Amino acid sequence: MIETVRSAATIFWVEEGVHWEAWDLLVGRSRPKLSLADCATIVVARRLDAPVFAFDEDFTLEGLKVIPGEEGAG
Repeated sequence: MIETVRSAATIFWVEEGVHWEAWDLLVGRSRPKLSLADCATIVVARRLDAPVFAFDEDFTLEGLKVIPGEEGAG
């Protein structure tokens, strides 16, 4: 199962600019559930206009397309 997910994913190595943009996003948010990794994911997804594979609502609340989405949750 994990190899299937891994083969379908694109790995984006975070560079310094993405890191600091994610840091600014983290510091500017009032929702404490967001981690620095979450914020980096948000920054990269926005830059690439890409969906995010996730099961929580944090990314949807940020306006991102989430896979599997509402129909796959639960």
